[in-house]
Amino acid sequence: MAFKYVNVNPSGAKTDDCVTRAISLASGLDYYEVQEKLVLTSKLFGCDRLTRDCYSNLLEKVFNYIPVYCKGMTVDEFCLEYPYGIYLVRMKSHITCVIDGVINDIWDCGPEFATTAWYVP
Repeated sequence: MAFKYVNVNPSGAKTDDCVTRAISLASGLDYYEVQEKLVLTSKLFGCDRLTRDCYSNLLEKVFNYIPVYCKGMTVDEFCLEYPYGIYLVRMKSHITCVIDGVINDIWDCGPEFATTAWYVP
């Protein structure tokens, strides 16, 4: 499938910041603004900002992103099923941004199995 190397981390670091990178790219918000929103969301809901349960509150309750069925699909298969639009796709230990069927990330996670996805209107 299609993969494009994209790293929106301002320092270019390849750290464990996939949640911030993916949401920043999908939403168009500044990287640090997304970090701040994740911290505020974690305080509001009493959760760890990097867990799925916590950042899904930001995505669904604050940004109003729409959950999309993806169980049993690899990220590559998801890209084929949803070739248009912007999506955040979560795997067991990672989240990525898919734009028009192309994985935009620092590594090609296409073979990984998706567990949750959100459509970014």
